[in-house]
Amino acid sequence: MMANKRKHTIFIFAYWHDPRFKKKVGGLIKIFDLADNLTKLGNSVVLFLPKIGYPRKQTISRVIEVPFIDLPIIRPLSFHLLSTVFMLIKVIERPDIIYVRKMNSFLPLLLARFLKIPTFFEIPDDPYLAYKSSSLLKGLLEKKIDKY
Repeated sequence: MMANKRKHTIFIFAYWHDPRFKKKVGGLIKIFDLADNLTKLGNSVVLFLPKIGYPRKQTISRVIEVPFIDLPIIRPLSFHLLSTVFMLIKVIERPDIIYVRKMNSFLPLLLARFLKIPTFFEIPDDPYLAYKSSSLLKGLLEKKIDKY
């Protein structure tokens, strides 16, 4: 059987700009490896990452650095909103696939559904343990977003 030689445009969204993630780099390494391997296979990969550190030096894929307001509570909200705005600007490239690493935001998923773009949604670790360790309201919100 002949393999599918079609190359894809893939948008990857990853969330790690919270100070609590500074000592947990496994997710970052996984995202960079995934993007690099997909790029080496000939795909066009665009990473939407927070504008922190030097992500462009850590991958061979294209990086869209998303600014954010570095204050508690506002930090994730500003990243989620601005990454969606950046995606709207870049959507003229018409991605074939959107890959979202769990970031407690439904905006990229909602946009993908609206544009009828297939989406991969990665939930790292055991989500039920995360729900239990969250406050009641945050746990319910995370469950709803994950279910969507």
